[in-house]
Order: sequence, then C-alpha cells, then structure tokens
Amino acid sequence: MLKLFVKNKIIQNIDTLLSTVGKDNVAGMLSEDGVYEKMKDSMTNDTYKITWNGEPYVLRIPGAGTDKFVNRAREEFYTKQAVERGCCPATEFYNQGKVKLTKYIENARTFDCTKDDIRQAVDLLQRFYSSTPGEERSLLDEIRAYEELYNDKSLIHPEYGFVKQVVLDYLYDENGNKKYTLEISHGDTIPFNFLINGSGMHLIDYEYSGMLSKSWDYGSFVSELELYQNIDRNKLISEIAEIDKTINTDTVLTWSYIVDFIWACWGWAKTGSGVDYNEYSNERFTKALKFYLQYATHDI
Repeated sequence: MLKLFVKNKIIQNIDTLLSTVGKDNVAGMLSEDGVYEKMKDSMTNDTYKITWNGEPYVLRIPGAGTDKFVNRAREEFYTKQAVERGCCPATEFYNQGKVKLTKYIENARTFDCTKDDIRQAVDLLQRFYSSTPGEERSLLDEIRAYEELYNDKSLIHPEYGFVKQVVLDYLYDENGNKKYTLEISHGDTIPFNFLINGSGMHLIDYEYSGMLSKSWDYGSFVSELELYQNIDRNKLISEIAEIDKTINTDTVLTWSYIVDFIWACWGWAKTGSGVDYNEYSNERFTKALKFYLQYATHDI
C-alpha cells in the first residue's frame, strides 16, 4: 500500500502533476496497486476507479473551468451531511476539495423510471433534506459566473436575454428579494447520480448542493429524465406528487425549465473553458424558450 506521506505528497501537488503527467497517470499514482480504470465520461469531471485503503474507490478529478463555478467547500459540507444520513457512500476530500474519493458501489445500476425507483428516489431526497442547513446556492451569482466565461458571445442564443429576464422575474421581486423559500437542495438529480444495488439506492455527486429549493431538485429530476430517457415531464411530476404531497405540480414544472436555462448557461461556460457543449446548451435553452414563450403573458 502507498505510504501515507506519499499519498499526501501527490495530493498536495495535484495541480502540478495534472499539468505535467496528466490525469490518467495521477490516477495510477494514487491507486495503491498502480491499477486504475477510467470510468464513464462525466460532463463536469474525470473519474477513475482506483484502490484506496485496500478497497475500490472512485477518484474525482475536477474538469476544466469548474473552479470558476463550483464551490468545493459547500460540496464537502453537504456531502458529509449525506454520508451521515446514509444517502451517500463514504467520501473523503483533500486539497480544498480538489481531490475527492468516494467508496465504489459494487454491482450498481442507474435509475430506471419505475414506480419503485421513483419512490426510492423521493424517499432518499427526503432523508437528505433533513440535513443541517448550510450555505446558499445563489442562481443569480451562478448565472453571473457563467456569463464571465462566455468567450464567444455569437454562440449564445439570440433570445437569451428574454429567457434570463423571465427566469429572474420568477425568482426575485423588483427589490431583488427571493420569491421562493430557501430549502436544502441536492442540485444535480440526474438519473446517473442515483445508483441502486442490493443494499438500496444511493445518491452521489453533491457539487451543486446548497440552500435553494427542493422544487429545483424535482424540476431537475424530470427535466433530466426527459432529456436522457424521453420521459413525459407532466406525467412524472404527477407521480412524484403522489409520493410527496407537499409539492405544487405547476411550480415544479416551472422550475424544470429554470433548470434547462441554468444548464444551458453552464454549457456555454464550459464551451468558453475549452470543452464544446454548445449543442447541449442550445438543446436545453430551446426547451426553456418554448415554455416561457408560451407562458410569457401569464403569471407563472
């Protein structure tokens, strides 16, 4: 096994090593047996299965530009809350959160849109929502951070300003006060972050967690399932409302298109950081635009 001081040395010099020997070699250096497996490409980061403390773990190496819009301290705070509540496998953070190691979930599958999986996902989120409140995730600050990375303004959709204003008018009043109640939010409830094996369902990746709204989580859930599994949003929202009777279906639907808008902004920011997500951004933005054009004259 790697000596502790060797591990610490690699972690402390992670930035230099990444720029000189590359991510794959860093993964091999951190794996105690020198063996690593590059996992399925993530939109945000690079992940590797390695051996750590004698067990299989997933190593997360941050992707391009994430230091500009991911709050690592906030991620670590909410991840620890999730681990304590049995929502997430054991996770360790090093070097201000640049290096994250999560215990590998054996024999896992990702979320299927069955009634049982939906109920398990809602129950799991409810458990996470019992966490101690922490730092807010400000969508306004996030939009501003993304906009600073829009290197090629010609890539941005011509109706960007319209949709942005509709979204901000929904979220904030004329004095800049929030129209929604701050609640704990996972922030990235895509189907790939729900992993199921013999021990139950697990929720991973708390990069975008913070005090926001659980309507964001449910909105993200249905938006992503429409994107990846072609699931009807309205039908899925109705099924979720049968389980969590506190939600307003119209509110969740509206937030689902706010999710589309924010991730479109994220994609243009990633494009500005050198990773081309322009097609992805346009697809997400178009969904939001169609919805907000339809309801622009209504009180949504």
